[in-house]
Amino acid sequence: MNFLNIGPMEAFVILIIALIVLGPERLPEVARSLGNAMRQLQQASSEFTSQLMHELQETEKEVAPLQDASRALEGLQEDIQRTTALPNLREGTEKTTKAGHLSERPGETSGEVAPARNEEEAAWPTRAG
Repeated sequence: MNFLNIGPMEAFVILIIALIVLGPERLPEVARSLGNAMRQLQQASSEFTSQLMHELQETEKEVAPLQDASRALEGLQEDIQRTTALPNLREGTEKTTKAGHLSERPGETSGEVAPARNEEEAAWPTRAG
């Protein structure tokens, strides 16, 4: 018997002290009420554990669709990043510089930006080399 780290000899000493303090008439009554309190504590603990497990399972069921949507969005984000990383395929608007960087405006070289010739060209974003 090793209940609450109390060995058999220690339990016997506690029982003797309880018998002396409470007397033989009240000891069975106190032991019975102590046993009932321990049983109620165990029931409350198991009910709490089962309720907690139930709530965790419900939360997992609610979160699963959100995780799927998150994965789908991450996939879309990767697709968008791959798509925007592709060179601009408009004819005559892209030029490779000496350093191997892509420029988005004709005449742009690593770091230098040619002046815009019209409003459409002025609206093009530039990439810092």
